[in-house]
Amino acid sequence: MSRHKELRDRGTVRNVGRRDDAPADHSQFLRLLFDNGPLPMWVYDPDTLRFLAVNQAAVDQYGYAREEFLAMRVSDIRTPDAVPQLLADIAARRPGLRRTAERRHMCKDGRVITVGVTSQVVEFAGRTAVLVVAHDITEEVNAAALRSRLAAIVESSDDAIISATLDGVITSWNAGAEWMYGYTAADMLGRSVAVLAAPDRRDEITSILERLARGDRIDHLETVRIRRDGTRFDVSLAISPVRDRTGRIVGVSTIARDITARKQTEREVHALNRALEERVRERTKELDAANQELEAFTYTVAHDLRSPLITIDGFSRILLEDHGPALDEDARHCLDQVVKGTRHMNALITDLLAFSRLSRQALCTQTVPPADVARRVMAELMQSAGERCVEFRVGDLPTCQADPMLLEQVFVNLLSNALKFTRACDRAVIEVGCGGSDDAAYATYFVKDNGTGFDMRYVDKLFHVFQRLHRAEEYEGTGVGLAIVQRIVCRHGGTAWAEGTPGLGAIIFFTLPKADGA
Repeated sequence: MSRHKELRDRGTVRNVGRRDDAPADHSQFLRLLFDNGPLPMWVYDPDTLRFLAVNQAAVDQYGYAREEFLAMRVSDIRTPDAVPQLLADIAARRPGLRRTAERRHMCKDGRVITVGVTSQVVEFAGRTAVLVVAHDITEEVNAAALRSRLAAIVESSDDAIISATLDGVITSWNAGAEWMYGYTAADMLGRSVAVLAAPDRRDEITSILERLARGDRIDHLETVRIRRDGTRFDVSLAISPVRDRTGRIVGVSTIARDITARKQTEREVHALNRALEERVRERTKELDAANQELEAFTYTVAHDLRSPLITIDGFSRILLEDHGPALDEDARHCLDQVVKGTRHMNALITDLLAFSRLSRQALCTQTVPPADVARRVMAELMQSAGERCVEFRVGDLPTCQADPMLLEQVFVNLLSNALKFTRACDRAVIEVGCGGSDDAAYATYFVKDNGTGFDMRYVDKLFHVFQRLHRAEEYEGTGVGLAIVQRIVCRHGGTAWAEGTPGLGAIIFFTLPKADGA
């Protein structure tokens, strides 16, 4: 039996390097030291790379059973990229050579750990073996790498990152601090942070250190600091207490960011806002004055126009009543046109006054059921519709928040338009419904008819004052009705729009705020 096989079978190194005259109890003692050592140890054959013996600590660290180890090669626990280095190390070994190195090993569960290994070549009975002691240093290596990364981040940061004692003595000073304050690390290490404070902010340093000593953290403190050249600048500070492993506060860490540009922008914005507010106040005064002039003008126009219209209408009626039989047909026709013109002008003045009042009239909003308003308005309009065949439909309309009187005016204008433009239909169909929008805050209502309709090329004119898409000889009106509808809807925060097809009818949509729970 070879010496290597004897070692592998026994699973120990008790005969490695043993003198024939060594006492048996000494050999047993060495075996106990190997098997029960606190660090993983193994012996392997440098020629075959096979494990000859492993201790319990190695079994525990790598996860392989002792029998599995003894069937493996030492290269099996190395990462693939590290095998060439292993072979190079073995080729350079000589008896008595001891080496210490850092290696990456693989455990049975696939984990890769970093170990510090100490290996020594030993000889016995004319043969060579390698004894290895491995210490898992993964946590230490990772911690060192983390510290290195953090140090690199701190050093490369544009922000000033400074640490100090609880007394304010600076202990670290990064490149960002050098750039921001103008002092080098050599200038500042060992000096007090108070040198950076503006003369009128020196008490601030003492207050900050007292708070940090109590364990407070200070975030986004905006203050003023002084550069080496004496210039003041705005900074935002984040200051934290630094604790040791026992949790005791041993220092402070400060991150300072130069916010001079931001503060300057804020000051400019505030100045612009103040100027804008002043301009708004001036414009508001001008608008109020203009509205007062417009209101006075409106009432003047109403009075000055209506008075002669009343006179013209009155005398025209007298002529028709008292002298109509004596007038020829052309004269009576002319007087009829005068009466119609004065009535149209009077209606136009009334609509214009109503339109102008909408801008000044206060809204008295409340929960309103639009379906009830539409039915009531249609019933009143149908009293003057004669024997017309009209089918009126009202859908399930959600309640809304609106001024009841103004909402009634909306339906008066829309439904009277629908009746007017379906006058030529044998069977008029007028529908009031809801739908066409997914807005959670607003309900969309519509009034639809099967009347004359209109060309969509001119849809933008519909809601403008005095804009008509049909001849006055065909359909009476002042051209203000839909403008009033849009003004009322807009005052409620909604919108109005229209769709139509010549000869197939029109549909007017408008939105109003939904009532709570609608």
